[in-house]
Order: sequence, then C-alpha cells, then structure tokens
Amino acid sequence: MVARYLIDTQIFVWFAKGDDHLPPMAKEKLNNRDNEIFLSVASIWEIVIKVSIKKLSLEAPLQTILGRYDKDDFKLLPIELEHTLATGNLPFHHRDPFDRLLVAQAKNEDLEIISTDKIFDAYGVRRVG
Repeated sequence: MVARYLIDTQIFVWFAKGDDHLPPMAKEKLNNRDNEIFLSVASIWEIVIKVSIKKLSLEAPLQTILGRYDKDDFKLLPIELEHTLATGNLPFHHRDPFDRLLVAQAKNEDLEIISTDKIFDAYGVRRVG
C-alpha cells in the first residue's frame, strides 16, 4: 500500500535548501520513491508571500525550485472549494490560514502531514516529523 503525505511549507523549504533542520524521519519519507508526496498550492502561495515581504529567501526562483520536483517526486495539490469550506469547521487552535488550509486538505484527502509543527496534532491529523 502506498503511503500518502502532505508536505508542510517549512519542510518543503528545508528539503529544497538541503537544510540540516530537516528531521531524518521527514527526509526518509520524502526520499522514499514508494511514497506519494503532495505539495499544496497553499504552501506555494505562502512561500511567494514570504519571499515578497522578505521573510524568506531562496537560493533560486521558486519556479526553478519547483521544477526540480516533477510529478514523480511531488504532486501538486490544488485548493478545492471543499478544502476552503472545511477550514470553517476547524477549531481555532491557532489562526494561521495556511496551516488551517493544510489541515483541511489533509483531512479531506486522507493524507498524513510531514511537519515538525506540533499544532497539527491539536487538529487530530496524523503527523510525521
């Protein structure tokens, strides 16, 4: 059975940069070609915003970085209407709209989240990190 994961924004950034902050378990899941890894459009949106306000710097343009991970590595997860509507049913453990959307996507698509952010645990999603 194929394991299916949604990669958190920070994990994707660390992975793309080859950053030492990437936990070994996350690296193992991301490098296992038998796993199905999803990258949310919400994460791309978050990265674009953070780069534009200078809260994040990348070593290459985001399109170049994304090009390194073709559909065999990471599958792009679009933001669907049901995902956005599901955010309204989530408790307010915190107010980060990107994390809330990732939670809704993980729940709706039955995905485990790869993240070091323990806030996801409060929403009852499965997390590896």
